[in-house]
Amino acid sequence: MEVIFVLLLFFLQFIFPFLIVIGLIWFFFVGRRIYREKKSFDASKGDETAMAMEKIRIKARLIMVFGIPASIAATFLITYFSESAELGSVAFFICFFSVVVWSLTVKKRYNENFKENFVKVELSKVFDNLQYEPHGKFDAQSINSLDFFKTCDAVSGNDLITAEYKGIRFSQCDQSVLERYTVTVKDGKGRLRTEVRHRNVFKGRAMRFDFADKFRGRVQVVAKDFGGAKVKSSRGAWRTVETELAEFGKHFEVYALDQIDALAVLTPQMIEGIFFLRQALGVAVAFYFIENTMVVFMEIARDTFDTSSKRTLLEERELLKRDIGLVTGFLEVMYFRPQEGGLANGSAQRAAIDRAGAAASVAEAIGPSAAEKLVHQVKRAAGKTVGTTLSYLPIAVIVIALASVVYGFINLRDSIEYMIFAGIFIIIAALTRPVVSLILLALHLFFLSSNL
Repeated sequence: MEVIFVLLLFFLQFIFPFLIVIGLIWFFFVGRRIYREKKSFDASKGDETAMAMEKIRIKARLIMVFGIPASIAATFLITYFSESAELGSVAFFICFFSVVVWSLTVKKRYNENFKENFVKVELSKVFDNLQYEPHGKFDAQSINSLDFFKTCDAVSGNDLITAEYKGIRFSQCDQSVLERYTVTVKDGKGRLRTEVRHRNVFKGRAMRFDFADKFRGRVQVVAKDFGGAKVKSSRGAWRTVETELAEFGKHFEVYALDQIDALAVLTPQMIEGIFFLRQALGVAVAFYFIENTMVVFMEIARDTFDTSSKRTLLEERELLKRDIGLVTGFLEVMYFRPQEGGLANGSAQRAAIDRAGAAASVAEAIGPSAAEKLVHQVKRAAGKTVGTTLSYLPIAVIVIALASVVYGFINLRDSIEYMIFAGIFIIIAALTRPVVSLILLALHLFFLSSNL
């Protein structure tokens, strides 16, 4: 009893004010979410297709918002009338599983409808001879033929588009390059067995551009923070090429079989295009030039045309336009300008630097907004401390919950059903929403202290 009383005092004095602050922050984000939902709904008025999509999206959200509380209520009712904790537990898992499956099914339909009604339509407005394959990708043979990655045992991908923009043929998809490895594990009977697994060598977006003219030779331009490039660990016949552009050298490494090939490929327009992509995306990128083809790899975590429950329909449509603008802006900056020669020309070098800055400013409109960049910087600055704390929070909550449940079993024999359900709810919350689990744990400890 004294232990529970001390824990309660500690909670009221130290944790409760913290929960109040968390609650205020939570209400702020809820209010912001409601504002964004209303803005998206207003923008969809008058468009039957958009309104139908809004209803599907809201339906998927409401299923989870009301489905989980309904599952909990149904579980308590079944337990109360049947007087069986086992039957109540079975009912909870059946209800919870049904809600999750139903929500995921509706979200999948929303995602498919978005690609059919918006992605194809918007792409067709800008590009010619469009072919869009939601499940398409670059095959392993085409990736292996480049000999760019350290290894490529398998590939996966989706959302392959093949089209033309002002006569230039290009392809783009979300792509993963996988490495196969084996591990030895024990099965349920203690016997050793070997499992084949895969890990990512590269995960992001891949683009391929086919030009009318051939490049002089094979050249690689790889960001210093780009992982997976074979040339970084095994140089072979590739030679490092130093450029006289200091700003370019801060971010990229250039490799070629012949230095003259690199100087011929890295025209001012090409440098502008490279800076454009880096500024627009804010991620590591790599370029591979071979014959008349340029292949670009971008380490982007987000799938290009897939929807997210965190974004409204209006935000999805704006993001789609930015994705399209990324391709058109890159080609406009890099290709559709008068050429001024290679890097050997001093005036061309200065022009490349100036235009690279201009390309970066243009990319600002297509890349992340100022608010998104600020949030990203804050996350990076606080990521290690907060991330480490939050990573241990679910474990701490689960340990305290289990300990209190065991203590309750010993001292509260008449509340066994409560102990079972409290343990289940707290653990599920800890694995999904740590802040909610703190609130549930606080209520649970309060119940124990008031009944001992």
